Amino acid sequence: MYYRIVTASRSRGIGNGLTYGSDAALTPGTLVSVPLRKQTVEGIVVREEKPETPPADVKQIHKVLSNGPLLPEPLVKAMVWMAEYYACTVRHALQVFLPPAPWINLLPE
Repeated sequence: MYYRIVTASRSRGIGNGLTYGSDAALTPGTLVSVPLRKQTVEGIVVREEKPETPPADVKQIHKVLSNGPLLPEPLVKAMVWMAEYYACTVRHALQVFLPPAPWINLLPE
């Protein structure tokens, strides 16, 4: 399965997320750890992607960091709607719902 992940990275070109693969079924809003360049960063699942042809060289999600969604699915849908309506990136819309990363600190212990 393929997922669109919004990362904690501040790179301008990836504000709407990147596609990663995973064998696990993930729900939107789940906090994950993904490879980005030469480091591992936090990311939030935005949606499952179902491409007609499998993308080449898709990196795999390293680890699922939360048992359930950090953001409930209705808030993820609202975040995507805001990004489309206000012509901003999904990462900018995410700032309305979550403080700056690290998001792992928001999980209950």
